[in-house]
Amino acid sequence: MKLEGSLDAFGLSDVFHLLQATQKTGGLWLRREGSEALVHLEDGAISAATLDPARMGLLRRLVMTGAVDDEAIADAATYAADNGIGLVAALQALDLVADDELTRLARVMVIDVVFDLLQWPEGDFSFAAEDRSADDVGLRLATAEAVTEARSRVDRWESAAVTVPSPASVPSIIERVDDPTPVLAAEQWSILALIDGRRSVQEMVDLIGVGAFDVVIVLADLVEAGLVQVTPPGDEAPLQVRLRRLELMGLLDAAAAAADEPDARAVSAKASASAPSATAARAREEPAPSQLSRSGVVPERAEPFPLTRRPDHPEPAPVGASRARASLASRPHATTVVGANAVANDPLDQMHPARELADPHALPESADEDADPLFNRSLVLRLIAGVRGL
Repeated sequence: MKLEGSLDAFGLSDVFHLLQATQKTGGLWLRREGSEALVHLEDGAISAATLDPARMGLLRRLVMTGAVDDEAIADAATYAADNGIGLVAALQALDLVADDELTRLARVMVIDVVFDLLQWPEGDFSFAAEDRSADDVGLRLATAEAVTEARSRVDRWESAAVTVPSPASVPSIIERVDDPTPVLAAEQWSILALIDGRRSVQEMVDLIGVGAFDVVIVLADLVEAGLVQVTPPGDEAPLQVRLRRLELMGLLDAAAAAADEPDARAVSAKASASAPSATAARAREEPAPSQLSRSGVVPERAEPFPLTRRPDHPEPAPVGASRARASLASRPHATTVVGANAVANDPLDQMHPARELADPHALPESADEDADPLFNRSLVLRLIAGVRGL
């Protein structure tokens, strides 16, 4: 016979009473939109329960309470895979967790689940005899006892829900307290350690490994003690307000820094605009090549060449030079042709034998070869430069 129905027609306590009376063994599934729960029964008594069958809720509570460490979990995982049982059952079989602690946590978890299920205004249920718990740790809790204890929480829950209105509420620690030496219980301290001004109540429930009832009750007690404040969903928590203001101040500081510093593009444009005027100023200061004075090329007058002494033992002049002097002596008014210009009685004729230059811009090759003591190289270069400047 298949047992299923709606919680609108049959209340959860009625369904439990029926299963206990018939001493059923299996899994009771309860579903509503967005939620699913599973309660395991052994001979009509509750052995385990969870609000999320996809998660190992009891193992999570063991881990969060510090009852087991990493090495114990690794050993239990190997044992569970070899024997086809759950991790919690493997921890119990290996004596890696105390039986009384394991039973206590399993019982608290069952009460938490039943309490939440009693708050469901609607939903469906179905019973499957083949669903057995893989983590049966030996708990056998009567359904009536579970319902009675869960209902005893209702009054306390309603008053606490006023202080903590939603799982999305964000608790934060008050900066200044009236009591100079507040005293906290162990369960209060474990929850207080998770409050950071950003984490929601639901996130704290997931982290600490206990039910929502225990977390909300402790938070409400801390609020009444003046140690914690709770921000409703949609409102900014004090820490969030400060972070937002700090971010705003950072934007204002950046804007002020940008206003103090000139724009690089504006500076570049200004420099480009002033560049032509600077070029023009330099052009006005520097004369054009055509305006250069002749004195910059041709000296105003030739430097005098005083002949202080004659060499005591002059070197004999080359044969070619002697013939040139002899020829020049016979023609006292000879003209030396330099380039395209003819210079009569050129002073050069008085210091060096006359010759015709093939290249008008080249220095006579025999100037250094003759080594004439009367030859002044500096004066020759000046004369050549003067001819070029004409």
